[in-house]
Amino acid sequence: MVDAVGAVAQSEASKAKATLAGDMDSFLLLLTTQLKNQDPLSPLEPTEFTNQLVNFASVEQQIATNSNMEELLKVQNNALATSVVGFIGTEVLTENTGKVPLQNSSAKFQYTLNNNASTVVMTITNEAGRVVFTKPGETSAGTHEIAWDGKDTAGRQMPDG
Repeated sequence: MVDAVGAVAQSEASKAKATLAGDMDSFLLLLTTQLKNQDPLSPLEPTEFTNQLVNFASVEQQIATNSNMEELLKVQNNALATSVVGFIGTEVLTENTGKVPLQNSSAKFQYTLNNNASTVVMTITNEAGRVVFTKPGETSAGTHEIAWDGKDTAGRQMPDG
């Protein structure tokens, strides 16, 4: 669907850009002819002249913006396609870099799997990077919770914080 939207947007902007190039020449030719042949006793109002230039410049900018959006859409589509390919047939590890505090000697963690996983392991490390807790988690799709009693792998109670 994104490809279809990109193709339609690209063809419309390309047509508009080609039309604008011809229209710009016609507009400038018409404007210079109008200025050459205007009645000296009733010249073109400066505000009217300025409005015509501003309107044309505005249309030109809109078409340029559309062209830039097309390029951005192409880059985004390419990035999406290449990022998804990297996950096919591979193992995915993720780290929760946020700190979940140990309060009253316990902590709870929640995770969601969109599909079944072959293995889920939660590992908690201290500030020095030493593993203090490891526990396997549920591998079925859905939202799951793991509780930690605040004890390290040797059975020592870790301080709150």
